[in-house]
Amino acid sequence: MSLFKHKSATNEDVAGGGDCSMFGLTLDQLKELIQLRGKELMEKLNSSDYNGVEGVLEKLKVDKNKGLDSNNQQDLEQRRIAYGKNQIPRKQISYIPLTSAWRREHQFRHAVEESDKTPTSVLRDNRIQQIPVIELVVGDLCFIKSGDFLPADGLIVQANDLKVDQSSITGETDLIKKNQNEDVALFSGTEVKEGNGQMVVIGVGPNSYVGYVVSLLQAPADS
Repeated sequence: MSLFKHKSATNEDVAGGGDCSMFGLTLDQLKELIQLRGKELMEKLNSSDYNGVEGVLEKLKVDKNKGLDSNNQQDLEQRRIAYGKNQIPRKQISYIPLTSAWRREHQFRHAVEESDKTPTSVLRDNRIQQIPVIELVVGDLCFIKSGDFLPADGLIVQANDLKVDQSSITGETDLIKKNQNEDVALFSGTEVKEGNGQMVVIGVGPNSYVGYVVSLLQAPADS
């Protein structure tokens, strides 16, 4: 099932923003991380609000050795209520305008569509499983490797010579080296070009960087 083609999806269906009291981070706190880069991100992430990636895992109630419990549907549903579903309403995608930036927009559209085509590998129930992209929730531990288009936003838990093509969202032509110490953020719609690793999902659907970019691209149609 497609991340972008579920006809019944609306903003209200997928946006999240519900009760997050069982977790230690709000939706707004996670969205704040997604908007930061480089040194600014690391300073915020290592502040007492988050306590680093390990602190984020703890606050999101993630066992990094076992992952989430796929049999605990109440927990998975609560994560969707609090942080949203990994789905962007189809009508939003159709609002992307053809402007002088068409080339980048075309590249962006291609990237987010590619990220949706194959199941993604996650750690759940202490084993690696393949699940549909739209079933990803905040807190999932997602395995990534060369050739993957990232299906959600995340923070690196572990990385081996990881380099990512972020040109679809930033226009940067150079591959970006990612690791736990300097550039820890990963964004949906970008492509892993080298290496492999594991990330904890912190942004899905409309609350991911893809969702943020789509909201900006559709702004002229709403004005």
